Amino acid sequence: MLIIWGLRFYYRTIAQGVFFCRNCGGDRNYRLRKGRRFFHIFWIPLIPLPRTAEHVLCTTCKTKYVTDVLQMPAAAQPGIVPQPGTAPPPWMAPQPAQPGTGSQPGTAPQQEETGTQPGSTPWWA
Repeated sequence: MLIIWGLRFYYRTIAQGVFFCRNCGGDRNYRLRKGRRFFHIFWIPLIPLPRTAEHVLCTTCKTKYVTDVLQMPAAAQPGIVPQPGTAPPPWMAPQPAQPGTGSQPGTAPQQEETGTQPGSTPWWA
């Protein structure tokens, strides 16, 4: 007789929110999860084993992090996004125009008629 047995993790979501994912490089949704390992026979969990540590799961890239990553500020959290009438943080301030480019702050640089970026050499040259 063939008996199929093994160990499997089962997770439960404790909380959800927004955090800065280092792998994705931006603010992403997360799930704070805790888990438990079970011994199973024929894929039926029978014996609960010790609990696992809590972890944060990025819902976009599925990367798991320790819960300390939630201490980092995310741009979507209140207090980080500049409120009307206040100065934005230095990393959100608009960059001044480069001298000699003739462009206004906040506008895209003009492209030449060849379709290349200003100052670059075309691929056929």
